[in-house]
Amino acid sequence: MQGTVLRYAEVEQYGPRYRLLRLGRCDFDFDVARELLQAPESPHRQTVAEALADVYAGAVATSLHVALHPLHATSFFSPMPRSTPEDDRLARLKAEAALLLGDETAASVRLTADPVGLETLEDGRQVAWMHGLAVPARLHEPFDQVLAVLPFLQYRFRLSMQAAAAVMARLHVPPHDDRTTYALALGWYESHVEYVLTRQGEWYFSHHTTVASPSDAAYFALALCHRLGVAPADVDRLYVYGQPVDLAALQPLEMIFRTTPARLNALYAVDLDPGSLDADFDAEAYVPCIGAAL
Repeated sequence: MQGTVLRYAEVEQYGPRYRLLRLGRCDFDFDVARELLQAPESPHRQTVAEALADVYAGAVATSLHVALHPLHATSFFSPMPRSTPEDDRLARLKAEAALLLGDETAASVRLTADPVGLETLEDGRQVAWMHGLAVPARLHEPFDQVLAVLPFLQYRFRLSMQAAAAVMARLHVPPHDDRTTYALALGWYESHVEYVLTRQGEWYFSHHTTVASPSDAAYFALALCHRLGVAPADVDRLYVYGQPVDLAALQPLEMIFRTTPARLNALYAVDLDPGSLDADFDAEAYVPCIGAAL
């Protein structure tokens, strides 16, 4: 959801691959993101519900994932021993959400927990990294209402940066040697810029901030890598997704990382030839909705 546009996709998994079943956008004459994410009551919810009911008529999917940008939820990573039982993992994430948000606020959010990956420490122990997404309960009410007309058995929120990492994972090409390589994607939006870092094709970290210029974006990208101890030379791929941006304006990024930024095309992740669509199709804008479905 971005402004007056709501983008959607339906993806089917078969073995290790994914197939795109439907893809498109709904254009409204009102700000659909504001109506669903900010307005306490909205007469437009029924309009959105009817549009989605038409879009997903005959859908074979059983669940729906809603991509949220980081401005609308609290996202955090947490390490814990690999042997931690699932119930204990969720309890620890809830406790950490309470530390971040305060007990009263944390009591009014719904928490989504997802495993991110494993890390082996120097002493041989393995740590499981988890991602927590704390969504205010007030956001569930409009989505409960709008999505009730759809055939899906359940829905859940996923972070837009998590979705971008899923697309990046599908495009990862392992290096020919034992080097640890990274890929960095910038999600460009009027309200903010998202930073997504993957390591060896797996989601490693993400962050968002407001920027005034592409030079600012390059500065924050370098600061993020410095904070994580990642050398710019180890970032072998740069991507851009979200709203249209002039790649030539991102030259500061290219100078820092010595690699040319490319548009993150989510169509490759679902085995669709981008050439089968119109040349002006903005594939990078569909990264959150396609990635959320992977």
